[in-house]
Amino acid sequence: MGWETRANGGRYYTRSRREHGRVVREYVGCGEKGELAAAADAARREEREADRTMIRAERERVQAIDANLVDLHRTADLLTRGALMAAGFERYKRQWRKRRDKPSENDAGQA
Repeated sequence: MGWETRANGGRYYTRSRREHGRVVREYVGCGEKGELAAAADAARREEREADRTMIRAERERVQAIDANLVDLHRTADLLTRGALMAAGFERYKRQWRKRRDKPSENDAGQA
């Protein structure tokens, strides 16, 4: 997008756009019409940039919340594992099961 100066000294405003994978330049106008089109294009560019900035800030905010949730999940998992182990459970094939007490040698001799 921009102003183009021709050999005869005239200035023309053109826009570039993609059409079927190729860049096509579109003549908009010269003089006041070109100035208005250039101002409108500049306003659209600024609006898109403001939108991108807002989206980027929102993404960073969400990533910070996600990081806090990951820490919370790890802490909760660690506390749960500790509580289950203290209560006599063990993890076998991804499942928590109550640990069987193995008979001691004293119990085996009495039976």
